[in-house]
Amino acid sequence: MSRTRRFLGGVILGYTHGLLVTLVGLWLTPFLLGHLGAGTFGVWLVAQQLLGYLLLMDLGVTALLPRETAYATGRAGSVDGATDLPQVIARARQAVRWQMPLVVLAALAAWGWAPERWEAVMGPLGLLLACFVAFYPARLYQAFLQGVQELPFLSRIQIGAWALSTVTTIGLVLGGYGLYSLIIGWAVAQATTAGAAALRTHGAYGHVWPRWRLQPRWLDVTPYLKRSGWISLAQVAQVFLTGSDLLLIGAVLGAAAVVEYSCTGKLVMVLANYPQIIMVSATPALSEMWAAGRREGLRETSTALTLLTLSVSGLIACLVIGLNAGFVSWWVGPEQYGGLPLTWLFAVQLILRHWNITLIYGLLAFGHERRISVTNMIDGVVSVGAGLWLISIFGAEGAVLGSLLAVTTVSLPANLGALARATESTPGRIAGGLWPWASRFMLVAAGCAALSVQWPPPPRFGVLATLAVSIGLIYTLVVGHGLWHGPLGVYGRPRLLRLLPPRFRPAQVSSTN
Repeated sequence: MSRTRRFLGGVILGYTHGLLVTLVGLWLTPFLLGHLGAGTFGVWLVAQQLLGYLLLMDLGVTALLPRETAYATGRAGSVDGATDLPQVIARARQAVRWQMPLVVLAALAAWGWAPERWEAVMGPLGLLLACFVAFYPARLYQAFLQGVQELPFLSRIQIGAWALSTVTTIGLVLGGYGLYSLIIGWAVAQATTAGAAALRTHGAYGHVWPRWRLQPRWLDVTPYLKRSGWISLAQVAQVFLTGSDLLLIGAVLGAAAVVEYSCTGKLVMVLANYPQIIMVSATPALSEMWAAGRREGLRETSTALTLLTLSVSGLIACLVIGLNAGFVSWWVGPEQYGGLPLTWLFAVQLILRHWNITLIYGLLAFGHERRISVTNMIDGVVSVGAGLWLISIFGAEGAVLGSLLAVTTVSLPANLGALARATESTPGRIAGGLWPWASRFMLVAAGCAALSVQWPPPPRFGVLATLAVSIGLIYTLVVGHGLWHGPLGVYGRPRLLRLLPPRFRPAQVSSTN
C-alpha cells in the first residue's frame, strides 16, 4: 500500500471515528448526567484531566518514536531493510522502563492526595490509576505502528475499542455500577487498543521488534531523551495555548462570562480536531521522505497537505460564521451567545492556528523539535500576557485577540521561515501557494458573514442542518475548483477520477489504475 493510500485510509477512518464520537457524545453526556448525577460525572471529568497531566511524565518519548521509526525506514527504503530499527525501538522502550517507577510513584501520590470529599470514590480512582500504570508501556506499540504508517489499522482498532468501551459503559451504568462503569469502560478501550496493536506488531513486524534482553545503556538512550525532552516542553507549552483563556476570563470577568465564552466557542472546539488529524496522519510519511532526502517532493507534499488542512479548516470556519448564533441558541439558549464579533474572531483564530499547526508538524518531521518547543513557549507566554491585558479592555474577545497577536507575531513568522529553509524554499513561495484556496475561502466567508448579519439563523435543528449542507456545497464548489488544478489536485485528481467508470476516465488515469 502506497504512502498516499495509507494516509487517506487513516484520515477517512479518523474522521469516521470523530463523527461517531461526536454524535454519540451528544446523547451520551446527558445520559450519564441523568444516571450518575453531576457530582459523579464531574469527578470523572477531573480524573481524565489528571490522567492528562500524568501523561506529561512520558517526556515526549512515545511522541518521538513514530518520527524516529519513519527516519529509520526512510534511510533504508523499507521496514525490512532498516537494520537500525530494533535499536531505535529498544532505546524508546528502555526510556519507558526507567520512567515506570516514577509513574507508579506519581499515581500513588495522585491517589493519596485526593481531596477528602472524594473519600467515597477512592476505590474507583485507585482502579483507574492502576489501569493507567498497567497500560502505560503498551503505548509504544501504537507509536511504532504509526511510524510504519499502519494508519488504517490504527483507526479501525480505535473505532472498535471506542464502540466496545461505549457499550460496556452504558451496560454497567444501567446495571447500577456508578463511577466504576466509566472506569471499566475506559479500561476496556485501553486493553482492546493495546492488545490489538501488540498482536499486529509481533505478527507483522516481529522481525524488527527488539527482544527483551536488548537493553541499551544510558549513553545510548541519552540522545533520544534529549530530543524527546524538547517535544515534552512543546506539550507543556500547549497548555498555555489551549488551557489559559477560560482561566483568564474567569479571573477578570467572572464565572458567568466563562460560560458564555465557552458556549460561543463550543462549535469551534468540537470541530477543530478534524483538520489536525490530517497532519498527525501525514507526519510519518513526511519524516520518511525527509530521511530519504527527497527535498523537492517535500515542498510539493507540504503544500498539498497545508491546502488540504486549510480547506477543511475553512469549511469549519464558514459553518461557524454562518450558523453559530443559531446553534448556540438551539443548544443552550440565546443568553449564552457571545455575539458576532466573538464568533468571527474564533473563526479567524481557527484558520491561523491550523496554518501554524501544518508548519509545526512539518518542522517536527524534519527534526526541528527544539525550535518548535521554544517558539511554542514564547507563543504561549505572549498569548497569556496579551490576553490578560486585552480582556480588561475588550472583554471576552480579548482572550482571542491575545492568541491572534501571539500567532501572527511569534509562531507564524518563525515557523514559516524555518520551514522555508528546511524545504529549500522561501516564505513568500510557501504563503503564495495558499492563494488559490485563500481567495476563494474569503469570498465564501464574506457571504456567510453577511448571512449571519442580515438573516440570523433561527434556533431550529432542521433549518440549521439545511443551512449547513448548503454552505458545505457552496464552499466545495467554489474552493474545490481552485484546488483541483493546484498541488493538491496532483494527489487527489487521479484518485477521484478512478471512481468514474473506465470509459469516462482520461487515458493517463486508466493506464495507471
